Amino acid sequence: MPHVLVHHHPLARRLSGVSVILSDIVWVVFTLIESLLLIRFIFRLLGANAAAPFTQFLYSLAQPFVAPFLEVFPATRLFVGSWSGVVDWSTLLAILVYYVIALLLLQVFSTGEDIAVTSTKE
Repeated sequence: MPHVLVHHHPLARRLSGVSVILSDIVWVVFTLIESLLLIRFIFRLLGANAAAPFTQFLYSLAQPFVAPFLEVFPATRLFVGSWSGVVDWSTLLAILVYYVIALLLLQVFSTGEDIAVTSTKE
């Protein structure tokens, strides 16, 4: 006679229809914010011309997302010959914090139902 074992994996969660939609929205918004912040970080690192209209536009879009973190760590200036760039630690911190927020929101949207994994043992 086979013996059925049921395992509940704590990380495997079943999402309801609304939770799936909310999770998708979180990922889209998170991806847009993270992409914007990553581009800002790269522009500053490579020493993009802050007076260029596109750079100003990009920085103005990213400003509300990086503003809470601006005074946490000082930026590090890099100099190589005539080139200079900036390691913007505040932007990296913002990227990390928004990632954690997205993960927490996704956890909130999960219904908490474990998915049962069954196996038979004879």
